Amino acid sequence: MFFAGTREEKIAHIRQLSCTHFIDDLEETFLEASFPPATERILYEPGRQSPAPKGVALMRTWQEIRDYFFSAN
Repeated sequence: MFFAGTREEKIAHIRQLSCTHFIDDLEETFLEASFPPATERILYEPGRQSPAPKGVALMRTWQEIRDYFFSAN
């Protein structure tokens, strides 16, 4: 887990680590033109009622995130 002060720093970490998935609570991060296209975008927003932007998976609970990554498919 990493914390960054700006979206640019977040994206630099994603690129440096070659992340396959990235979870954020700000959809603006995923809308940045420099966001790596191969990295799966997961928006964590518990109270959200509207759909996530196209290409972004919406997760409203940590349980949902856990199930997504660790449940047998």
